[in-house]
Amino acid sequence: MERVLAISVGRRRDGLAEIAFASGETLRISTTRLAGLELAARDEVDERRVAELRHAASLDHAMVRLLRLVGVRARSRAELERRLESWGVAGEDRRHLLDRLTESGVIDDGAFAREVSDSLQRRGQGSLRASYDLQRLGVDQRRAAAAVADHAVSDPDVATEVVRQRFGPAPYDTATLRRAAGLLARRGFDEDVIAAVLRLDDEI
Repeated sequence: MERVLAISVGRRRDGLAEIAFASGETLRISTTRLAGLELAARDEVDERRVAELRHAASLDHAMVRLLRLVGVRARSRAELERRLESWGVAGEDRRHLLDRLTESGVIDDGAFAREVSDSLQRRGQGSLRASYDLQRLGVDQRRAAAAVADHAVSDPDVATEVVRQRFGPAPYDTATLRRAAGLLARRGFDEDVIAAVLRLDDEI
């Protein structure tokens, strides 16, 4: 048996309550979870319940870390799953945590895919680059495809602006066309877009 020495609420910046046991062990759990535990100082708890509290504490700590990550920037579900796995969180617990964040709207792969696409467009990158990055970030194919399709619609305009900023207004000589084509290819624009923007068919 373990005896609860004290329960501290509201003193931590991470929003977790602290449960101190007579053995010296300290567990930190969410205040929401604590409210449903009917636990008070001087309570005696058996080993089974202590084990449940330890498990709850590990989940709540993982949730705090996840929220810190998405607070820095939006992340895909797959990215967060890989991070949880690296922290040693079991598969069922990973699903539970990620489902909670998905249901609350913190994780939204569709919105994330659009955000990645928009960011790449602002940096003058094409839809092939968006497709590659979304695949690397683990966004599911359906959501990625929708964002990439929208991105591709703007590829000609974005590519035209990239070339204009780098090489000035058209027309371009052969050497400049070659450099511009290489630049656009590296930026993730496909061959059709490159040919149309640089009017390469007219050069043949």
